[in-house]
Amino acid sequence: MKNIVIICFILFAGFIGKFYLFAAVIQRGGFWYTALALVGVLNSAISLFYYLKIVKAMYLAPETNTAPFGAHRGYIFLSAALAIPTLVLGLYWTPLRTPVKNSMALFRNVPSQEMAIQDKPIHP
Repeated sequence: MKNIVIICFILFAGFIGKFYLFAAVIQRGGFWYTALALVGVLNSAISLFYYLKIVKAMYLAPETNTAPFGAHRGYIFLSAALAIPTLVLGLYWTPLRTPVKNSMALFRNVPSQEMAIQDKPIHP
């Protein structure tokens, strides 16, 4: 499961984050921003190769040790506690989109449409 999240397949939070990051850099325009986005995409493709090597070793290589693997309950709880928000926010990330968009507008000193409609002050 962790490897799938690291790879950032479509519909997961990591993919959405990378997509927005690269889209914002390309939207900024200019040669250097486009080159930066292409380098980022290339790095993601290279990392995909290495992550898939791990998945190949996990599932396609013959087992060297057949003894059962025991995990501490704390590790199991931590894994579940981190996997649940990753899946939930990866599949249903829309509630976070508006607050992130509003905070980005604050840093740019440009009110977003949602803030203009609600007549909230931009600065305290």
